[in-house]
Amino acid sequence: MPEVPRHPVHLLTDRCVDRGVPGLRAARPHHDDRTMFVVVAIAGVLLLITSQVFGDWLGALEPDLSYVSGTVVGAFLAAFGGCGWIAIAAFGSHGLVGLGAGAIGGLAAGWLADRTMGHPG
Repeated sequence: MPEVPRHPVHLLTDRCVDRGVPGLRAARPHHDDRTMFVVVAIAGVLLLITSQVFGDWLGALEPDLSYVSGTVVGAFLAAFGGCGWIAIAAFGSHGLVGLGAGAIGGLAAGWLADRTMGHPG
C-alpha cells in the first residue's frame, strides 16, 4: 500500500515541534480513552456512596426493585472505570485492553460487593 503524503504545513509543524519552537505543540487526538474510564469510575463512586447513604430510603420508595442493588452496580462501575484507566494509563495499552481489564475488575468488585453489602437475603 503506498504511503499517503502529508500536507507541507504538517511537515513544517512537526519539524518545528521537534526543534522546540515556542508556541507550537504536536497535534493531539480528538478524544482520549482514559477520560471515559475516569467518568465511569466517578459515576460509580457517586452511585456507591448514594446507595449506601440513602439505600433504605430509596428501597422504601420502590420495593419492586429489590433485585437491583445500587451498591453492586456502583461497585461494578467504579472498578470498571478504575481498572480500565489503570490498564491504559500505566501500561500504555489500547482501549480494548482497558475494556477487558475493566470488565474483569468490575465483575470481581460487583461480586465482592454483593457478598459483603449487597442484597440483604
